[in-house]
Amino acid sequence: MKIRRPLTDIRLNTLLLLNARPRHGYELIKDLEAFTGKRISSGQIYPLLKDLQKSGLVKIASRGRRDKKTFSMTTNGRRTVSSAISRIGGLLDSFVSSKLRKCAHCGCEVYKGGCKAVVRSKTMYFCCGNCADACRRWKA
Repeated sequence: MKIRRPLTDIRLNTLLLLNARPRHGYELIKDLEAFTGKRISSGQIYPLLKDLQKSGLVKIASRGRRDKKTFSMTTNGRRTVSSAISRIGGLLDSFVSSKLRKCAHCGCEVYKGGCKAVVRSKTMYFCCGNCADACRRWKA
């Protein structure tokens, strides 16, 4: 039975970067540092790359100049990244949907901003002051 490891921050970011294009280890370390804003050591990356290779998510694509190993994604690795992105997207959709408000006048959805106004002694939510004014005139 194959044990799947969870996609941790560094693991997921490594897969995302390799999904974009193949990289060698040192390049991956520098890109991860820029991407995450954290210090990344070779002691973190090379064992991770070896583990990803054993899991069938990453393969050694070629050996470039000075015998550098270039790592790239396998088909299974691309599927894993796609699945992770879908799960994260679902979580984001759920979060954002819970924060959306619908304008009482035009029906547009607003995440941030907007305004509340009292129309016929009822407090209503609007995307902007123009919609609130238009609704007040229409309901008057």
